[in-house]
Amino acid sequence: MLTPTQKLNIRKEITAWGLALIANADHVHYTQARPFSYYDNPSARNIELDCSGTVGNVFWNAMHDTGIFIADPLGYRYTGYGNTTSMEAWLRKYGKPVTEVNGYLVGDITRYGQGERAHTTVCIKAGSAKASQWLSNGSEGGPYNLSLGYRNDLIGCWRHPALI
Repeated sequence: MLTPTQKLNIRKEITAWGLALIANADHVHYTQARPFSYYDNPSARNIELDCSGTVGNVFWNAMHDTGIFIADPLGYRYTGYGNTTSMEAWLRKYGKPVTEVNGYLVGDITRYGQGERAHTTVCIKAGSAKASQWLSNGSEGGPYNLSLGYRNDLIGCWRHPALI
């Protein structure tokens, strides 16, 4: 179990990496190729990720930069594999469901849609559904900073077990 200070440090890294990735959008490209790479530097010239690869990178980077172990939310031990479906299964098994009543915290992870419309985002600014901000890289032209309700097919939101 992590201390409150460790959780705070992980959340700071998630926000910093996510905002830096958004600032570097011109050099971030969408691909579903597996295995995906992990990027310590979100300002790199050629980053290739999809939505779930972005979530994996957020947590890998927070672990890498803080030195605090955080399990891979995609369920594949940071091998560059996994997707929105494996992530949802892992979070349903190990995570905690989060709703508006709880408030959203940095590091919370969403799942939207089914099949080809499946998508995931990660919270980079805590708050209510309207005030929180979410990192998404679901298409070329991303990554984006979005609100929770930007789509109407939200399936669920979970808190990573390390951040409970």
